[in-house]
Amino acid sequence: MVKDIHSRLLVANEMHACETADHASTLIRKACLRERTTGQPLVVHSDNGSAMKGAVMLATLHELGVASSFSRPRVSNDNAYAEAPFRAAKYCPLWPECPFDTLDEARLWVNRFVAWYNHGHRHSALNYVTPREYPRAKPNNCRLHVPSSTPKRANDIRRAGRGKRAPGISPMTSI
Repeated sequence: MVKDIHSRLLVANEMHACETADHASTLIRKACLRERTTGQPLVVHSDNGSAMKGAVMLATLHELGVASSFSRPRVSNDNAYAEAPFRAAKYCPLWPECPFDTLDEARLWVNRFVAWYNHGHRHSALNYVTPREYPRAKPNNCRLHVPSSTPKRANDIRRAGRGKRAPGISPMTSI
């Protein structure tokens, strides 16, 4: 999968029986074509897998003018943006009850998931709009979960009372 971290949009996905640099290279080409990214400064952040660090993939990135960035070795939470869709997949209403019998069944499910994720999944980080709506969303048509002034005001009230006792409660003098 290729994900735009600004809009959280899953822009390209493919599923194969094995992971190779050739497959990854083809996927990134398709994503760049679909998103019309020619001439734009792009960075692909990925894990340290052989498919992403292979010569074919690195040559493709160079040819497309895309910089590469890799997760730190043995750091499982270094790529949180990339891992988020997989967590969403586990909790989405489409999650399958049993394993897939064929690769084609798995591909079909992934395509349905991507459609749901892009068009139906509302992200708190995007003011509760879907990734597909986000680039076109204006502040007045985004549903806000909490008005922006409320958390600050609540924190100010809590801070103002620090070190003071609640009204009507006297300190304990003996136990």
